[in-house]
Amino acid sequence: MKRFFIGMLFILLTACVSQPVTQTNFYTLPVIQASEPAVSDKTVFIKPIILADFLSNNGVVLQLDDITIHSAQYHQWTEPLTDQLSRALRDRLQAAQSNYRIVNLPSFAKQSRYQLQVEFDQFQGRYDGKAVTSGQWQLMNAAGEVLKTQRFSLTKDLSAEGYPVLIRALATNLDTLAAEIAKQLP
Repeated sequence: MKRFFIGMLFILLTACVSQPVTQTNFYTLPVIQASEPAVSDKTVFIKPIILADFLSNNGVVLQLDDITIHSAQYHQWTEPLTDQLSRALRDRLQAAQSNYRIVNLPSFAKQSRYQLQVEFDQFQGRYDGKAVTSGQWQLMNAAGEVLKTQRFSLTKDLSAEGYPVLIRALATNLDTLAAEIAKQLP
């Protein structure tokens, strides 16, 4: 009986060792060289980013067909996507214009002239080889009155296969979004 258990233990250990190890890859949005914040009393506060629920997990999202969404198990964001998007949008907006100081720290919210709320409905790779970014942004004054609301829908062709290519294409969509928002600032 003792030999049986030792034999079974050996078989189980051998089976565990022979399984291929899948490595988890972690991704972050590329950092851009943001310009120095404007020396101005005109401040835009980026409110916390809002994501569609399916984007709120750690996995990079792929849309496999017109109705199927897949969150990658072995290709994940290094930190919550809301945090990455907030910083990336702040830096890209700062680089796209020089009249406003762009901040995302809550301590600046009350003293900001404007507030920017951005909601993402899509931030994913798509089955047709595109990076898709869509949603809506609102610019509000200090009193919270909506000054402008605009929907956005951006796509970028992927130059090759792979998650790094997808992440860079999504970042390019963010560059475009920041430039569009910067043009709309009063």
